[in-house]
Amino acid sequence: GRPLALPVVPADLAELPETEREQIGRFTAAALGAMLGYRTKAIDAKMAILGKAIEVLGSIPGRELSVRGLQQLIEDQDDTLVQAVGGLDGKHYKRLAEDLMTLMLQRENLLGTKGETLDIGTLLGKGLANRARLSILNLQFLGGSDAMDFWVSQFLVAVGRWAARHPAPGGQLQAVFLFDEADQYLPATRQPATKGPMENLLRRARSAGLSLFLATQSPGDLDYKCRDQIRLWLIGRVKEPVAIAKLKPMLEAAKMDAASRLSGQGTGQFFLVREREVTPVQTSPSLIPTAQVPEDRVLRLAVDPRS
Repeated sequence: GRPLALPVVPADLAELPETEREQIGRFTAAALGAMLGYRTKAIDAKMAILGKAIEVLGSIPGRELSVRGLQQLIEDQDDTLVQAVGGLDGKHYKRLAEDLMTLMLQRENLLGTKGETLDIGTLLGKGLANRARLSILNLQFLGGSDAMDFWVSQFLVAVGRWAARHPAPGGQLQAVFLFDEADQYLPATRQPATKGPMENLLRRARSAGLSLFLATQSPGDLDYKCRDQIRLWLIGRVKEPVAIAKLKPMLEAAKMDAASRLSGQGTGQFFLVREREVTPVQTSPSLIPTAQVPEDRVLRLAVDPRS
């Protein structure tokens, strides 16, 4: 196992169209703002400054693309930043800079620059001849939902940027990303920092040859407004009436009353839903046995896979 350091903004941000720069600025500002306790549904001067500061930071050659670099830019009330914001009282800049400094001290492991810089191409093993790479990202030691939302949102932004720079000829599959407990990242009733980047990737990933596999044990909590972007569903046993009601329209094309059978499905039984076609599926047990691994062994395995 190895730590991954997250750049606050993509290195090529200055090369992007204005609309994409603004979008990435909003995504990152929302993720940082959540950890800072800022409101996202109301007008907040500090959030406005934060979003513009992220855009400006990525446009200045030689500046460190980290939270520290962002904090310094805001603390100095950089002329380019003030001009981009259009003014605002200096107290907002000062307060935001202080909050970012406090956040860095509290979240040094998350926001520090030590470790391998996240690079999606490297993570996928691109450049390794005839080798497919399996990478597992373990977030359980980050601590707190806001920290995990920040990490995942920045990861999703990085995947989106990689997909834009590496289109797939003819839509050929390049990689599969599996997100466990996906309802946390794309919930129906909340707006976490992960939701915007995930929705954006659902719209764009297919044309870049990327597959997103969203797994959840709580399908009733998933935002079904995005289901038009999902081409294939595997629906196992579902007991919650709310979740069944949300899934029912997808199962109307079945020759049997599939919705009424969801709660009684056994292990390995699914309904495969694809382009309004519903097919019952019985899968075989995996040849690889699985077991819950305690945290201390996860850490030992990260250091030495032979342990």
